[in-house]
Amino acid sequence: MVTSQTFRRIADALVGTEGDNKGMVNIPSFGVCKCSSPNPPCLPQPQGWQQTTKKDSINGMKKLTEQSFCMCAKGGRISFVDTGSNTGF
Repeated sequence: MVTSQTFRRIADALVGTEGDNKGMVNIPSFGVCKCSSPNPPCLPQPQGWQQTTKKDSINGMKKLTEQSFCMCAKGGRISFVDTGSNTGF
């Protein structure tokens, strides 16, 4: 969920920025944690987005791209499965 800005949109969806990096706010739970044993509930602990835009920013925060990802402090890599830009056409 994008909370870092409220005005820049693509295909009627808010554009995510590196400020959208809070577990359980911007990044939901993935069910159970696959990096701990036994497998407790997933509580994402993102460590900052990588591979963001180099120049483009919104409110001073670099925009996320399809290649953007962040590492979780518990282990594992958080990335996009769906960018939300599918228009259905």
